[in-house]
Amino acid sequence: MLSCYKIGTLLLDSEIPLKSLPLFCIMDYIATDILLSGFYSMRAKIMRSIALAMNGLINESYQFLQRAFNEKDIPLCW
Repeated sequence: MLSCYKIGTLLLDSEIPLKSLPLFCIMDYIATDILLSGFYSMRAKIMRSIALAMNGLINESYQFLQRAFNEKDIPLCW
């Protein structure tokens, strides 16, 4: 999961944000559904919204951040 994060941030820094979106989606899936980690899930969602904004999808990025900050998709560990 951290390798997805590292490669995704390298792609964002290299001005290739479209290719980083699948990596952040995979990172979000692993963090939310497999590891049940709220920290890494939120980290993946924020990086995904940054990649969306860099691709020019500002409205989708804003809506995605609103959903993340309202904690709608954060896993609950009991």
